[in-house]
Amino acid sequence: MKMGMDGFQSAQFGIIVIAMVGFFLRHQLKNIHTILQGEIPSVYYTTTPSNEAILSDCPHLLGKEKYFPLWYAWNGHLQTLLLTIKERLPPTHYYRQWLDLEDGGQVSLDWAIPGPANPNASWKDVVDFTRPIMLVLPGLSGGSHDQYVRKLVNDMLQLNWQCVVQNARGCARTPIKTPEFFCMAKTEDVRKAIQTIELYFNLKNSSQKFVACGFSMGSNLLVKYLGEEEEKTPLHGAISIGNPYDLVRCTRHFRETWWYRYTYDRALTSNLKRLVFHKNEGGKILARNPRINLKALRNVQTLNDFDEQLTVIVYNYANVGAYHEAGSSVRVMDRVKIPLLCVSAKDDPICISEGIPYEMVKRNPNVILVTTNTGGHLAFFESTRDTLRNPRKPRTCWSTKVAREFAESVRNRC
Repeated sequence: MKMGMDGFQSAQFGIIVIAMVGFFLRHQLKNIHTILQGEIPSVYYTTTPSNEAILSDCPHLLGKEKYFPLWYAWNGHLQTLLLTIKERLPPTHYYRQWLDLEDGGQVSLDWAIPGPANPNASWKDVVDFTRPIMLVLPGLSGGSHDQYVRKLVNDMLQLNWQCVVQNARGCARTPIKTPEFFCMAKTEDVRKAIQTIELYFNLKNSSQKFVACGFSMGSNLLVKYLGEEEEKTPLHGAISIGNPYDLVRCTRHFRETWWYRYTYDRALTSNLKRLVFHKNEGGKILARNPRINLKALRNVQTLNDFDEQLTVIVYNYANVGAYHEAGSSVRVMDRVKIPLLCVSAKDDPICISEGIPYEMVKRNPNVILVTTNTGGHLAFFESTRDTLRNPRKPRTCWSTKVAREFAESVRNRC
């Protein structure tokens, strides 16, 4: 019996659909199993009394409390997508401090308080100088308003920490005042913020603990700062979540994979252009530098091109590759001298798993590296009884629980 052309095409389409479904299931069954059974994270560290003591305070790292990824977000893309969807979180009350920099630029410090805001008060009136301090560094183009930042800040406030978020140049309504925009290789702004906080709290003559937590590019800057400062940092501990570690490898992955180039790369680049041209008067400021081609900068589609048209020129790097090499925190990670917790998801679509520095951990006993199979980029959303009963309730982040446990351990032990 002969099959008509329509029948042949239908059969062909059916085969393609079956193949696609099979391919999908093959790659997702492991993640679905993890969601149903829960996941015990992989922890890499050198066995030392300090590390053992810290880990004993972190049940979510030791597997005493499993990580159950959110049931309807079974891979890194879905987890990351959920991060962009707004939730109804409890309000976070901030008081802003402007921090002027030596080159004429400016960053802002948003000090968080647990109670209602007083419009007549300044940040100095509300900051509790007796509490332990947590400095939070958001990701690329992020700020104190971001949900992943607020989830951590709200949790730490409940534990009686004084939290402060550093907003980078141009981010979170922080103006661009010089052509020197955000730079992944320059730690001067972070260093200035840490020195300022150290001075305010008189930490040289105090027993208060000072911890920092960075997300994504904020964590890369934090780890790079720690490697540069070594013993000189006033921080007692640090947390790095979703760190790219190796910028050369991450940006190459974006360029060589069409899917990432047309999704994540373009989205991140659009965010940066929006900060420069729409949320700030960056165009007028950048016009002061005759080497910057504003028309070309407006038309860039990738992070690589953005850096080529702006960052490389402003900061005098030979090329984009040299800039990304200089900005990779993995280069100085072996010089970190304080307890450092690094948290990465192996399905992170932005800070790819190939950049996770397993070998570096073997060379530095101060670093504890934690990886999960699922979590996406900065998401780590989990299934709880509350989310199962009421999907509209705010999603909880496993990484926030881990950061909280680590910070409390540093507070009590270091």
